[in-house]
Amino acid sequence: MMHPRKTKIRIPQNTSNDLNFDEVLTLLQDAIDKIFNDDVGVLSFEKLYHAIYTQVRGGQSEKIYKEVKTYVVKKLDKIQTNLFAQHLNNEKKLSDLEMLKTVANMWEKLCYKFKIISDLMIYLDKVYSKENRKLELYDLFLELFKNTILNKMVLEINKILLKTINKVRDLKVGKMPSDTTIDEAECIEIWKIIISMMELIEDGKGNYFLNRSETYLIEETASYYKNIDLSNNLSLKEYLKKVTAFKEIEFTLDTLFLNSDTSTKITSSLDEVLIMDKITYRLPTFVRQCANDNDTKLLQELYSLSSQTKFRLNVINAIKLCLNDDLSACTVDTTIRKRSTIAFKWCSCILEIYQAFEKLLNDIDFDDIDLSENEQTNVNKASVIIRSVFSKYLALESSLKTEMISLYLDTYSKTLRDENGTPSSKKNLDKCIKLLPLLSEKDLFESLYKQYLSKRLLQKTSTLKHEKWMVKKIKEQMGTFFTSKFEGMLRDIQTSEDMLKVYKNNYGDKLFDIEYTPNVLTMTTWPFNHDNSLTDGNTLEENKITLPDKLEEMQDNFEKCYKKKYDQRLLKWSANLSMMVIGYQFEKSYHELALPLYSALIFLLFQENDSLTFDEMSNYTKIPEKELTRHLISLAVAPRNRILKKFPLTKTISGDHQFSINESFTHPSRSVKIHIINATATAINPKPTSSTSSVEESLHRERLQTLNTAVVRVMKAHRKLLFNELLEKSIELMKDRFTVTASMLTKSINNLVSKEYLQRDPDSKDLIYYLP
Repeated sequence: MMHPRKTKIRIPQNTSNDLNFDEVLTLLQDAIDKIFNDDVGVLSFEKLYHAIYTQVRGGQSEKIYKEVKTYVVKKLDKIQTNLFAQHLNNEKKLSDLEMLKTVANMWEKLCYKFKIISDLMIYLDKVYSKENRKLELYDLFLELFKNTILNKMVLEINKILLKTINKVRDLKVGKMPSDTTIDEAECIEIWKIIISMMELIEDGKGNYFLNRSETYLIEETASYYKNIDLSNNLSLKEYLKKVTAFKEIEFTLDTLFLNSDTSTKITSSLDEVLIMDKITYRLPTFVRQCANDNDTKLLQELYSLSSQTKFRLNVINAIKLCLNDDLSACTVDTTIRKRSTIAFKWCSCILEIYQAFEKLLNDIDFDDIDLSENEQTNVNKASVIIRSVFSKYLALESSLKTEMISLYLDTYSKTLRDENGTPSSKKNLDKCIKLLPLLSEKDLFESLYKQYLSKRLLQKTSTLKHEKWMVKKIKEQMGTFFTSKFEGMLRDIQTSEDMLKVYKNNYGDKLFDIEYTPNVLTMTTWPFNHDNSLTDGNTLEENKITLPDKLEEMQDNFEKCYKKKYDQRLLKWSANLSMMVIGYQFEKSYHELALPLYSALIFLLFQENDSLTFDEMSNYTKIPEKELTRHLISLAVAPRNRILKKFPLTKTISGDHQFSINESFTHPSRSVKIHIINATATAINPKPTSSTSSVEESLHRERLQTLNTAVVRVMKAHRKLLFNELLEKSIELMKDRFTVTASMLTKSINNLVSKEYLQRDPDSKDLIYYLP
C-alpha cells in the first residue's frame, strides 16, 4: 500500500500557451481515466502539472477541486457496481476468500491511484485545500472511497471476514471444518489488509474499523465460543485445559491481524462466555475439589483463568464458602461432660481447617485484588480471606467460642511441663493465639484467660518460661494494653521466686522439711474478688486464725524478710488463696491431698486427735463458722472426695457432730485435689459451682464502665446526638473489645444521666445532650 508523503513543489518554467479551464478539465479527466485504467505510462506529468498550476494561479482552484471530486466519485461508483455484480453473479460468484482478496487488491490499487492524482495536484492542496480548511485530495479520496464503496459493502465485508475467520478457528479448536482447503497464511495476509484499510479511514472521532467492525467481530467471536459444548461432566483439570487452549488459540490468531486493543477485548469477551457463563455456578464444586486434594497449583490456574476482577472475586467467594462449610461442620459437642475435652476437640478441629486453608492459599497470587477498603498493602491476601471467614464464624455464639479458645489454651499449657515444650505444641498454641484478634468479645477472653493463668501460676501446673512465651505471643496479636495485667501477674510470680531465694538464704534452716512457696500478688492485677479474698475478715491477721507452730514461724520469717526489702509495702496474707499439699497413708493407699488452707488446717488437727467435734475444731483453728461449715461439708459430706467421716451421717452440721479421718478413703490417682463447694451452696446441695457466673457479672460491670467512658468521650465531642447515632459511634469505638447492644447503651445512658453527665431532651427521649 502507498501512503501520502511530502513532495517538493516546483514552479513550471514555461507558462506560455496556457489552456482554458474546459480544456484543462478534459485533460485532467482523461488523465484520471488512464490512471484508473492502469495506463499511466502514456501521461505527460509535466504537462498536467503545468495545466493545473496555471488554473490555480488563475483563480480556478475551487472549480477544479469540485470537478475532480465529482469525477472520482463516478469512477468509484463504477468500481463498486462491478464488484457487487461480480459477487452476486450466480455463475461466476466469488468465494468468500476470493471476495476478500478482490477487496484487498482493489484497495491497494486505489491507494496507489489516489497517491498519483494527489501528487499531480499538490499545488492545489497547498494553495487551496490547506488555506480553506478543505480535505487534502488524498484524504478526500479516502473519504469518497468510504462513502461510495465501503459504506455500501461493510456489512457484507464483516460477514465474509467473520466466516473465513471461523473456518480457520474450526481447524484450530478441533471442530469439523466446513472448508478443509483453506490456507491460513493466505487468509491472515488478506485479513491484515482489510483491517488496516478500515483502520486507516477516519470515521467520526475514531477509525472505520473501531466504529463499524470491531463490535461486530467481538460479539460474533463470543457467539462462536458460546456455542462450543463444554460438558458439565468435565473435571476441573479437563475444563481448565480446554478453556486455556481456546484462549491461547484465539489470542495467537488475533494478534496476527488485529491490533492489541481489539485482541484484548476479544479475550475479555471469551472470559465472559467461556468462564463467567459456563463456570461460575460450578466454582464452589471446583474449589472444594482443590481443597480436598490440597492442590494449590490447580487453584491458582482456576483463579488465573480470567483477568476479570468479577471472576476472581467469585473464586474468592467460593473459597470463603468452602471454608465456611468446613467450619460449620465443627460444632461444640455439648454431649461431652468435660469442658476441657470439648474445647480441645473443637479448637483442634478449627485449627486444622485454618492450617489446611493457609497451606492451600498462601502461594496463590491475590495481589491484584483489593479485599478491604482499610487493607494494608503488606498484609498477606490469603490471610485476609481466611481471617474474614473465621471472624464471622467466631461471632456466632461468640461467648461460647471465646470460652472454648481460652480453655483450649489453658488445657494445652498444662500439658507442657518441661521448660521448652515440644515444637508442635507451641505451634498449635501459636495458631490458636492468632485467632484472638478475630474474637468479637475480646474482653471476655481477657477475663477468662486471667482466671486460667492465675490458677496455672499459683498451682504450678505450667512453667513460668512457657507463660512468658504465651503472653509475648498474645501481646504480638493484641497489643501492650491488652496484656498489661498478664505481664503484671508474671512479674509477681518472678518477684515471689526471687523473694523465696532470699528467704531460703536467710531462713533455710527453719523450713522444717516443708516445701514452702509463698506468692506475693499485687491486689489490682490478679482476677480475684478483692472484697472476699483480701478484705472483710478473710486475711489471716484479721481472723487471727491459729496456724501450726511451724507454719506460724515460717510465715513470720517470710514477712520479716519481705518488709526488709520492701518496707513501704503492705503485706496481707490471704487464706482463701492459700493451698497446702499433705501426704497421708490411708489403709489401702497413699495419697497427696491438695487442700485449701482451711481444709488443710482441719485435716492437720487429726495428727494429735482421733476425732473432734465441730465446736472443738472451731476453738483450735479460729476459722470463721461459715467457712468451717463449708469446708467440712466438702470434706465429709460431698460425695466425691470424703477424706473425713462424720457422725451422725447427715447433711447438716451441728456443734456436737463428730469428725474423724476416713481411713478407708481411696482414689485411682496418687494426687487428689479436694474441691470446696461454693459459698452459696448448702448442705442439702453440696455441689461446687463454676466461677463462670461471677466472671460474667464482673465482665458486665467492666463493660458498663468502659462503655460509660466511651459515651462521655463521644458526647463531649458532639454535644448532642440521637440515640441511634450514639449507638453507631459506640459500636465503632468498642469494636475491638466487645459488641455494644442497644440495651447496653440504654443502661449506660441511664447511669450517666443519674450522674449528671448526660441529659435527655424533655420532648424527645431519643435526643441526648452532654452536660459540661
